[in-house]
Amino acid sequence: MDNVICLHEQDDGIGWKHTNYRTNVAAVTRSRILILQTIITVANYEYIFAWRFGQAADIHLEVRATGILSTQPIHKSLNEVGLPYGTVVHDQVLAAHHQHIFSMRIDPAIDGLRNTLLVEEAHPIPVGKENPYGNGFVVKRRVVEKPGHEDLDITKARVFKIINESVKNPVNGGPTGYKVYPYASQV
Repeated sequence: MDNVICLHEQDDGIGWKHTNYRTNVAAVTRSRILILQTIITVANYEYIFAWRFGQAADIHLEVRATGILSTQPIHKSLNEVGLPYGTVVHDQVLAAHHQHIFSMRIDPAIDGLRNTLLVEEAHPIPVGKENPYGNGFVVKRRVVEKPGHEDLDITKARVFKIINESVKNPVNGGPTGYKVYPYASQV
């Protein structure tokens, strides 16, 4: 059907489990997620976009591709040797190497329109009196001042945080916001 979305709830395994060591009483709670999904057909592929809303206010976007290979005929002499830009998948049939690249724009309004984008990175504390075992680190933050791009840096556990400095989190007094965890992927 055209212009359809799917909305459903799904079990997401154990939300939390704890055994009280004093009473030896165990408690377990299941986690549930709300999924908003659509499937888009583009040429020979179906792209599945599933927004997953968790109970801890986490939001995940799952993108999947399914469908059939995009292929082209090749001369029978290439069946054995193949070509550097594809894989022979059948007699005289080549599937070209390619990528599926998606770009997402996040345009949040977190507790209003006055949002700030931060880059946060983990930096090791030098081994010494304050860090005798070399396992300490600090989080360094910097504000993104102008439009542009930021590369991932998995060596520093780089993440991005969108915050509203004028609204305080009632639990810790810090600004309200969301942390964006992009997954490391190919260049």
